Amino acid sequence: MDTAKTLAMGLRIVRLLEFQEKPISAYELSSLVGLPRSTTYRFLKTLTQQGFVTQTSLGYMVGPYVTQASRGSAEDLLVDCRQQLADIAHEIQETVVLTVIRWPYAFALDAVEGPRAVRWSFTVGTRHPLYAGASAKVLLAFVSDEALEDYRRVTSLTPLNDKHTPATWAVLRRQIQQIRSQHFCVSYSEVDEGVAAVAVPLFVHGMVMASISGVGPTFRFNPESHVQTLRKHVSAMEREFALHK
Repeated sequence: MDTAKTLAMGLRIVRLLEFQEKPISAYELSSLVGLPRSTTYRFLKTLTQQGFVTQTSLGYMVGPYVTQASRGSAEDLLVDCRQQLADIAHEIQETVVLTVIRWPYAFALDAVEGPRAVRWSFTVGTRHPLYAGASAKVLLAFVSDEALEDYRRVTSLTPLNDKHTPATWAVLRRQIQQIRSQHFCVSYSEVDEGVAAVAVPLFVHGMVMASISGVGPTFRFNPESHVQTLRKHVSAMEREFALHK
């Protein structure tokens, strides 16, 4: 295996571990990546020594270096985005949410309530699957095809709402293609019955870093108007972030 392929495989192993909710064995991991167990152990040993992987009594999991790096990026967004979230909430008169990826979940990092409250379960500090709801799916849509395929390999589509959550990967892939084409996502009752959301991706230095979404009851929701407002503010935020190298 040449240097580039070795690096790519090492990164893929870290990614697959990050997608897991609990530690997995070297045997399980070797099956996922298609490597002999002895080769997988050599990768794991090197990655553990460098802090990218942690070995526990139950198996292997993503290490402290990866966890600390991802949390640091999220904290930077939290500090910089609070006022922009408030401005959007004032303009659309609905709750606005900042969501990031915490594999294998979407994590509600911050939110500003609009003047008209909405009752929903995805509040600050909570998480839900990346395949359900606009806030999450708009993030999943803009990860790499390789990451998306690895996520598919380790994820079962357990519906949060039988009527509206994508039931198959074929359905989810069609939705992802649409999101990539239009650069926004609208969902109805995928997480909470009667709650709608529209979300747009926030890119920082060419990578999707978060989603900004407006959330409200379906009966009063106006996604066409909200998406224009979200795009306007997110574009301004991206220009501001581009100045911070």
